[in-house]
Parts: sequence; C-alpha cells; structure tokens
Amino acid sequence: MIASTPFRYGCNLVHPMLRATPSFGDGMRVHADDSDQETTISDAYRAYLNDPERIISVQIEWGDFWNSSVDNIIHNDNNPLSYVAEFTVHGIGRRPGYQLIASKTSTISRQDSCLHLHWPTAQKEGNDKNSLYPEYLVELCLWTSEKQHDVVLRRVLHVLPPLTQMTLPYSVDELFWAPFMSKVNQQSCSVETSKTHSHTRVEEESPVHKRRRGFGIELETIQLPPNADAGYFTAQEEFVAAVARARHSANINSKSNEVFADDLWDRLLLWNVERDPEVENAAPPARLELYSKVREAFLSKKEDSSVGEIPADIQAVLLLGKPPLPEEWNVSVSEDWEHINQASPEYKSPPPPNELFHEFPYSSKSVNEEGCFDNADTEIYMFLDQVLKNPVASTRPLLCPTVSIIGQSASSIHVHVNVRNPKAWPRKTLEADDLVATQSLLCVLVNWVRFDLVAAQFTKPWMRRDRSFAPMFASGPEFLGHEVAWTQGTSALARGQDPSLFNFPKFFRHAFETYNNRAQTKAHSKIGDGEVLDGEDHRSLFDRVFDDEIIRDSMYRRNSLNLVCLKKYGTVEFRRMHGTLDPAFISAWSWFCVGFVEKYSDPGSFARHAIAFFDDAPNWWTGLGRLIEAQNKATMEDLLECMQEEESPYVPPSAMAALIAHAC
Repeated sequence: MIASTPFRYGCNLVHPMLRATPSFGDGMRVHADDSDQETTISDAYRAYLNDPERIISVQIEWGDFWNSSVDNIIHNDNNPLSYVAEFTVHGIGRRPGYQLIASKTSTISRQDSCLHLHWPTAQKEGNDKNSLYPEYLVELCLWTSEKQHDVVLRRVLHVLPPLTQMTLPYSVDELFWAPFMSKVNQQSCSVETSKTHSHTRVEEESPVHKRRRGFGIELETIQLPPNADAGYFTAQEEFVAAVARARHSANINSKSNEVFADDLWDRLLLWNVERDPEVENAAPPARLELYSKVREAFLSKKEDSSVGEIPADIQAVLLLGKPPLPEEWNVSVSEDWEHINQASPEYKSPPPPNELFHEFPYSSKSVNEEGCFDNADTEIYMFLDQVLKNPVASTRPLLCPTVSIIGQSASSIHVHVNVRNPKAWPRKTLEADDLVATQSLLCVLVNWVRFDLVAAQFTKPWMRRDRSFAPMFASGPEFLGHEVAWTQGTSALARGQDPSLFNFPKFFRHAFETYNNRAQTKAHSKIGDGEVLDGEDHRSLFDRVFDDEIIRDSMYRRNSLNLVCLKKYGTVEFRRMHGTLDPAFISAWSWFCVGFVEKYSDPGSFARHAIAFFDDAPNWWTGLGRLIEAQNKATMEDLLECMQEEESPYVPPSAMAALIAHAC
C-alpha cells in the first residue's frame, strides 16, 4: 500500500510518470513563444496537426523507479521479478462517460520496460466537435506477476488534446472594444438604456418564497493609463466620469425612465476599480493575432479600406507589452506611443451590503428585452454596454488579453459567492446550525470537484491548465506551480514528498477525519481565532474543517475554486473563467456559480449528493476513491441535468445554453 496521501490514487508527480505526446502545452506554446516556428512547434505537434487521426501517445518515464525502495521491496539481486502493467485510456467529460478508448496489458521488467499507448482523437464523420472527447484519462496500474492483486502503484494522467488549428478560438468583440466597433450611436444608446430600466432594485427583505444569494464579480482588463490631460489620475476617477457621461446622455434622451435610472446609475458608482499588477498584455504572438483581426475589422468599417491606418491608441493597447514585439516582425506603434506603460484596471462589483445578488427561484416572466432576468443582470449589462463600451461615455480602447508568455491566461473573471458573510445575502448569521453549515460547504466542494473538469469546457482553451486556477484533480495534482504550459508535468518530486500546492487529497483527508470525529474536541497546538484553551480547540466544526492554515498548506488559493477567501470575505471564489467583454456571457457564468452554491448548499443536498463521500464511507481513502470515480464519470449532460433537475432550475435555461454554446 502506498502511504503518501496523494500518491495512493496515482498522483503523477513521482517516477514512474506518464507523459503525453504531443502535450496540450505544445499547442499553447505557438501562441506564447515569440521564437521562430522551428523552435515553437515541436516535431510531435507538427505531426499531430498533419495527421487526420490526431494521434496522441503516452509513454512511461521510469526515472529512478527500478532502483527505488518500492522496487527493492519486491526484488533482490539474485531473483528479480517482473511486473504486469495495465495501461488504459478512457474518454471523459461527455456521454458515454468514462468510455474505454484503448488498453494494453504487458509484462515488463527492468531489462524490458518500454511501454506506450496511443489513440486517435480526431472527430468522427458527422461529429462537429473538436475531438471525440474533450479530455482523456490515462491510467497505469502495476502489480507483481506472482500476486495479481498486489498493486505496487497506480498513476493517472488527464490529457487534453492540443488545439487542432494555429489560431485561437474567439471573436474580436468578445475580447476587445474601441469606439469604431460600437453598433449604436448616442441616440440609440438612450433607447437601449430605457429597456434595461424594466428592473428596479428592491432592498427590503426578500419575499418568503424567494431566496437571495449575494455575489461579486472581478473583471481583469488592459487599457491605456488614465487620461491626466482630462484631469483623471486614477482608473477609478475615469470610470466615475464615464458613468456620469453615460447617465447624462441617457437622462437627456429618456426622461420617462429617469426615476429607474437614478437607482441603477447610483449603484454603478459603487463599483471599485483597482490596479492588478499581475495582469499584463498577451504574449507577442497572441497580441499580433488579435491585432490582425482588429485591423481587419477596422478596415471593413471604412468606405475606402486603402486609406488610413488603425488609430495609434488602439495600436498601443493591442501591441504594447512585455516582452516587446520582435523587430523582425515589422509591426510597431507610433513613436509618440511606444513608451506608454499600459494600465491593468480590475473592475470589482460593490461589496456587501450592496453586493449583487440572484434570486431563487428565478422568474422567466421578469426577463427583459436584453435577456436580463434580474437587477444583477441589468447592472452587469449597464456596466459594460452602457459605460465601458459606450462611445458617448468612453473613447478609450478596452482589452481582455488572451494567452500569456507562459502559455496560460492573460486575463480572467472571478466570481465570489457568499456562504458566510452575514452582511451579504442570504444574510444568515454565523450562529446558524454549525453542522448544517459544515455539511453545506462540504457538499458544494465535493460536487465542484466532481464537475470541475466538465465546467472547464465553458472556458477558452488557454484557461484549462492555468496554474492560477488549477484543475482540482481528485486523484492529486499533475503539475507544479513553477511550470509553464509546455513543460507542465515534467518536474518530479522526491519519493515520499507531498505536493504543497493543488493537493486536494491532502485537504480531503483532513476534512473527512475532522468531520467524522466531530463529537470529539480535538487537541490543537496553535493559537488563532478559535480561543484555544487548555490545549483543546474550541472552534466551531466549520472553522476546524475549513481551517485557513490547512487550506493554504494543501490546496492554497490558486485552484478553480478558492477557499482561502472564506476567512477574509466569507465567500468561495470561482476563479477559472476567461476575461470577456460580453455581458450576457458574464451574467450566464454568474448564474451558474451562484446557482451551483445555492443548489448544493441546500440543507437537503448533503444527504443526496455528498453523504457517500463522508458519513457512508468507512475511511477517508474510500471516500476519496468514490469521489475520484464520480469525477471520472461526470459528463456535461450530467451537469446540465443536475442544474436543471428541479421544477425551478438553479440556472435559467437561456444562461445554461449560453455557456454550453462556448463548450468544446
């Protein structure tokens, strides 16, 4: 039996390690590395692109395994034994779930340990998807030839097929806005605004039959620095001025809606704009790709496309960044702009008690002409389409960059959903039932892990292996935090060393044991928020299970679902979503995140959706094994059914359809 927590179930960070060729990162490197294509396109990826079957191969990198203590337990110098290796590949994330694609069983020894498995990922005839499955699960199991059930080790590797085209999948208006792209003029802006005012914000107590849950969004962008010549020295000042201009224009042309507008415009003034120093423009190849698309769109707007060039401020937003574009590309901004430092404003919706909220069950009768179901949808729509993307209010280009220089995301959207802050909806106090509160968040957590790889299909490809919102593999992490996209999974830990990041199995073991030993007051060695007296921990069960120090020492915050923010904000943070300027998509994603928490935090959900991993499991490794199986078998169809299985779905069907339309 393998003793180390994450390696019991096959964490692929110790030799022998599984390696996919080509890797998903090979496809992302093309958009991140500004070296010549002979360097950035690996031979394996080039062959993959030219192969109509899109073959992926997985090999075993044995490292020091044959000389390791695990091997020496079974071998001696005079009588070496062989292993039986079972190699399998299953398609996951789409029905039929956990479908066997390829398999191989071989006898291997230290003298003959060559073993690999390959399979096609090209679409079948009549299938309009990018590949047969959005993801594949490769599993290796070794046992001794004499004792077939004496498993020596397991390894698992989740394989994403590389991109099958040399361009990134997006439309320009998803990621970039400039005044020339506006579809409306000043007069029509006011007409659209009047439509959005069909909702008013009501702050009194929610009706008995309605439930509210608060949330906040954070949108990362790239822009030019604030316009000091106009008197703006911060992005916040510039945003407030843009709101005022949009409001003035709307009120002049739409007097009948002024009462409604005042409430909504006042709320926009509560949004915060902060600089995010970690956000920078995309890598040079990705910058140039978007610039080419924007330039094509710009020239298509001109009556005579041979006259004039794309404006200098747009060039500066799209082309500047670190590192600069290589000189040999012969693409540059004008001399007046080339020394401008780009700004990275992050827009944050109002904090409690003025936070956004969705109401359940939602009412399909309340939807307006823009597809807004409630005040939150309307506010997101106004924030983007009536302020940031309104040529009356703003003439500054706006960008959500794509791929960073490490082959991962350059911008994102984060959604914080309230679970513990009594100032935010549902306005519950912390004195509520401790066991129910603990079960509710455990249910949200394990079901997010169950569907994490499925929900990743809603995002752009460059988000799916990002180390800032790492996938929560129930079997343990498969890459380390320092690796770039095309080297992910190539670093090995020392035998017996546990990963210090993305280590969900480590946290699960703590949560399982603390929860199942809840009748006992645990000895506790550290002094913290919990009034530790006489060596005993008198904190609530919730605070012991979701101990901040343990969360940081196991998963940390850079996962697709962040629990570190529990202590400071009382929220869980859904971190993995690409930056976009599409208000309808942002609203749809907010409905999904809030609806997910609302569904699985319901007091009755634990017994239906989580008890098998905790109360009904005899030990933590059985509970984790069940969760691994549930994650492996989860499909997009399952997720859709779960979120819409009730008489009143937790996500409006139109919002779910908007997300599915983006799925791979």
